[in-house]
Amino acid sequence: MASMLPTATLMTLKMSPQFAAADVFRYAPLSGTASVFHGVRKAAIVFMTLPVLVISAVLLLLALHDRSWLLATLPAVILMPTLSLADGLAGDYLPLSIAPVTGRQGAVNVWLNLMTALLALGLTVAGWYARRHGWYWGLIGAEVVLVAGLHFALLRGIRARKLAPLE
Repeated sequence: MASMLPTATLMTLKMSPQFAAADVFRYAPLSGTASVFHGVRKAAIVFMTLPVLVISAVLLLLALHDRSWLLATLPAVILMPTLSLADGLAGDYLPLSIAPVTGRQGAVNVWLNLMTALLALGLTVAGWYARRHGWYWGLIGAEVVLVAGLHFALLRGIRARKLAPLE
């Protein structure tokens, strides 16, 4: 479940009752929003996701008798940094730049959490199945190669976006 934290955090950080203050990004000499997006994204990973992963890993290590089950979650953890890039593809990412709309943020967060949870569940089941049938490390290797390619493609797409003019 920790793999959905960066995406949910980034979506939440787009909303602010003081959204007009984010116009400072429009007047700053920025050609695009990639650097701002990556700064917020990395902060969400370091200050939200990493502590949750560490605390939950420690608790699971203490609580589980069969710790081999923790390896089944590795495919979902590998995908987390790439999954956090999704917010950068949908328009300009400027933190605190959207006025809160009643119900909108909740609906978006629920939809994102559901999709991310289903993806993480599918990857965890695939990891469990692969571990049970002896091709777990092959699955991990294939996932790392596919995710790395997807990650670099998403980075290029985000970097290439120009800052949209004010409407």
